[in-house]
Amino acid sequence: MYVRAVNTFDNLHNVTNLREIYFVDLQKDMVSSIQGGFEMFLKKSLDDLQKQTLGRLINDRAGGTRYEDMDSTISSQIKSSKPGRSGVAKSQESQLKMVIKKQESKTYMICYLNPNFSIHIYQSDAITSSKTEAITTWEDTLLSNFNGNTKILIKEAGQIYEDERTEIKTENKFKAGSVITTSAGSLPFKYIIHLVSSIKPKEEELESLISNLLEETRKTSVHSVTTGNGNVDVSVLFDVLLKQLQKNIEMKISSTLKEIHLVVKSEENMTEFHKLHQDLVHQEDDKVRKDWECSICMEVISNRKNLPCGHSFCGPCIDLAMKLSIFCPVCRQNVYGGIQTGTQPEGHMKVTTNEYSSLPGYGRYGTIEINYIFRDGIQSEKHPNPGKPFKGTTRTAYLPDNRDGQEVLSLLKTAWERRLIFTVGKSITTGQNDVVTWGNINHKTRTDGGQDSFGYPDHGYLKRVKGELMAHGVTSEKPR
Repeated sequence: MYVRAVNTFDNLHNVTNLREIYFVDLQKDMVSSIQGGFEMFLKKSLDDLQKQTLGRLINDRAGGTRYEDMDSTISSQIKSSKPGRSGVAKSQESQLKMVIKKQESKTYMICYLNPNFSIHIYQSDAITSSKTEAITTWEDTLLSNFNGNTKILIKEAGQIYEDERTEIKTENKFKAGSVITTSAGSLPFKYIIHLVSSIKPKEEELESLISNLLEETRKTSVHSVTTGNGNVDVSVLFDVLLKQLQKNIEMKISSTLKEIHLVVKSEENMTEFHKLHQDLVHQEDDKVRKDWECSICMEVISNRKNLPCGHSFCGPCIDLAMKLSIFCPVCRQNVYGGIQTGTQPEGHMKVTTNEYSSLPGYGRYGTIEINYIFRDGIQSEKHPNPGKPFKGTTRTAYLPDNRDGQEVLSLLKTAWERRLIFTVGKSITTGQNDVVTWGNINHKTRTDGGQDSFGYPDHGYLKRVKGELMAHGVTSEKPR
């Protein structure tokens, strides 16, 4: 839990001056547990995402080394790393890591998809000032330079480029979604890649356009390209770009492309990206956590055990959980089939109705009264102290005599038959041990007093108790 908090903080905030964090707890065992969690995390072999983080730290301390120049530095740092624990999931080839920096008081963001590829996002008034091998322009199907950046580019590229552009326009008819590559004229780029689109392109057209752009970068063997967003919403373009790049990485499509520079028009666009960055971190953090963290103990999975529903846990954790419940702790599926039963001792359940008495909030209906009766007895092997006596009890609960109340009553009868409503243990109310006490299915034991006093009115109760019954496998459906 503490490891995850520190790791998430590092993902969300590019902090370089933080040197120490102190964890203070009254319990010595808790301090030892926290220390053990960090030691376990630090002993893991570094995956690609951690190499990126280490590379960023080296970059911050060295004063601006480019990311692609860090490989030799990083490899020397990780040679002594010990192997990770067995069962820890391998890192994926596509991993998101976002870094936010300030350059000349402006926000500069870098999205690392893996150690070899990054998207740089920043605001600039002059798209041609970027230092990449290729640059794009957004064009309509007539190449009539409807975009402001295109007009600037044509002017700065000079006469040679303008002549080439004119020749292309007279000889070809262009389709939205296609790309055309020319020389860059007088500009300090190798190529200009023209993105032909509708004035307001839809997502399908954008996907085709980005796919064709990436294919063109493979043909020309460029390592970096700069693009604006044309008339497309920045967040939409980034989303399409990200999906297409991740798809190419997963399909192992070879490419020389290492960087894409996305130049936005205003700092307001960068604010949008900052929010998007936080959402992406949370999404990716959830994906990674689902893969390597046990949702029961909240630690790195050891002795991995997978359930049929697809969720994974530490072997000892899920073995214990399955003894208590037949449902997956995450998705609540009855993963192995069967019926869950409890440790309720022998007793009696008596139901009566009173059509002349109504509960607060249910004035039109009568009242269902449930009486549970248990005599003193001897604990079985399923109870905390087998062979020792336990003290019985009587309890009364109330339901409205309407359709929902009758449905809950039917479910409670099933739960009673499966011995799920009560157990033997320590009473939360009195603190007394070895007594019959409520299980985890809440009942209304008063007709008044509201929710805080276990009474009515409480209009959410019937829905909640059906959810609690469902968590124990008690539903109106027949079991598998």
